[in-house]
Amino acid sequence: MKDETFLENIGIKIKILRTKQKLSQEDLGLSANVERSYLGKIERGRQNPSLLIIKHIAEALNVEIQELLNFSF
Repeated sequence: MKDETFLENIGIKIKILRTKQKLSQEDLGLSANVERSYLGKIERGRQNPSLLIIKHIAEALNVEIQELLNFSF
């Protein structure tokens, strides 16, 4: 899998989980301590988040980190 595809898939997964929970980017960003604009870049596959950011996002979404890496949409 290409790096770009991998980042896009993580972003898609985060967006799917966020919208299922009816959270805005702002709400998730506040819970995960991530700027809304940075979160938007992650969701669009334009930013390579650190493992700590992935951990914070997973915690804010109440999912295991593995769920963010499960790309079966």
